Amino acid sequence: MSLDGRFLKRLASELNEQLSSGRIQRIHPLSKAEFLFLIRAKGQNHKLLISASAGLNRIHLTDRDLDYSTNVTGFCSFLRKYLEGG
Repeated sequence: MSLDGRFLKRLASELNEQLSSGRIQRIHPLSKAEFLFLIRAKGQNHKLLISASAGLNRIHLTDRDLDYSTNVTGFCSFLRKYLEGG
């Protein structure tokens, strides 16, 4: 599926329905370009996977238990500093 304006609008709408008024509890690095955001919204915990890799960029909610990387990069520390709790 191509990443066009209609797709992005629908994606933003669906994520807004589920995550509006949510709070970022934790950010875990999965790899150098993938991050898992743990978000508490509307009395439920959600896992938002964001991948910024060149070959497989994506953003979606997931229910899988993923292995977190123990190697925290500078960018992940930056995200944690400015986004956690927001």
